[in-house]
Amino acid sequence: MSHPSHVHHLKETAPYINAHRGNVVVIHLCAAALKSQLDSIIHEICLLHSLDIKIVLVFDAGIITDTPIPESKLPELIANIASLRVKLESRLTMGLTNSPMQGAHIKVSSGNMVIAKPKGIIDGIDYEHAGLVRKVRHEFVSSLLIQGSMVIIPPTGYSPSGEVFHVDSIQLAELVAASLSAYKLIYLSDGVITENNTNTPIKEWLPKKMDDIDHIHPEKRHLAKSAYLALRQGVARVHILNFQQENALLQELFTRDGSGTLVGIESYETLRVANTEDVAGIISLIKPLEASGILVKRSRELIESEVKHFSVIARDKTIIGCASLHTFYEKKFAEAACIAIHPDYKNSNRGKKLLKHLEDRAKTLGMQYIFVLTTQTIHWFLEQGYVEKQLEELPLERQLIYNYQRGSKILVKSLTT
Repeated sequence: MSHPSHVHHLKETAPYINAHRGNVVVIHLCAAALKSQLDSIIHEICLLHSLDIKIVLVFDAGIITDTPIPESKLPELIANIASLRVKLESRLTMGLTNSPMQGAHIKVSSGNMVIAKPKGIIDGIDYEHAGLVRKVRHEFVSSLLIQGSMVIIPPTGYSPSGEVFHVDSIQLAELVAASLSAYKLIYLSDGVITENNTNTPIKEWLPKKMDDIDHIHPEKRHLAKSAYLALRQGVARVHILNFQQENALLQELFTRDGSGTLVGIESYETLRVANTEDVAGIISLIKPLEASGILVKRSRELIESEVKHFSVIARDKTIIGCASLHTFYEKKFAEAACIAIHPDYKNSNRGKKLLKHLEDRAKTLGMQYIFVLTTQTIHWFLEQGYVEKQLEELPLERQLIYNYQRGSKILVKSLTT
């Protein structure tokens, strides 16, 4: 990787580093992740910790949660969970071996952070040492995080009478994240959330009610349910990643498009009317197009004064699309201008969505026609239903400021048909 590439990637990740710093992130490790690729996952977790992200690890011991756990099996259960906890602690103590951060000393803490109760007798079956979470001692966990420790929480809980119970680790991660008002809850699973029947991966899931999990593949519904409940209890975002994907954690947290399924209440990509905070993003987006002559050059002052005319596509606070709409009420014409899509998304349908958004805005304002002036995207607009017209057919106000030197083609679309 060349030096300029290093600088570019540093600039790209800097906003995410700043946003994540100091926040609590709860990470759930599935049982399969503990058996394979653990070292690479630990490297990523250590890197997150070094960026002052407060990490809580909840792990799955690979024990079926809907079956009884008799007293005779309890010693074996405790030994298995203890062995996995020690394995995690030892790997974290190693830090980032064979990396520039080798030798970084990470404090790791664990303990009786979960109060549990017996699952009880269900349909005549006594579940004995299979339990349910009663309470997460979040003050205890928070104090350790403040002291700079990474916290490990095994899938066990303790009753006030001294009994030990195994609890569902997926639900435990949900409740830990909720009790800490975590910034993020991340499930490192054996795959992302997929559609039922088609098994198509879902990049973004915005559940409005519990029934929304019905279209999710049955194997992932337990994860989806906990993700939904975590959101309803105040967790900002939930991420479901495939632990087998290289650098899944880093890609999810430090790139715009992520690597897994994002579960949220609101979309992390929105199409909306612009505001003054978007000016810098708009300028950054259109500057290369102005330099190549595709767009007319606009000063910062002009964009600031006309920002209310702009609509933008914002993806995780980054402007990846913009366009402006100007109206000529006398002849009920609207002009769509300054249409730009970030190069990383030029092959998506975002340009069409942005244009449709402008057309809908124009209709709402009572316009009957919308037009564009273009030099290099003529055929694209023709494909969207625009028809080439003559300058004399535009409102006189627009004719007077037409740039003959550019020689732009004029394309018009009726909004009434």
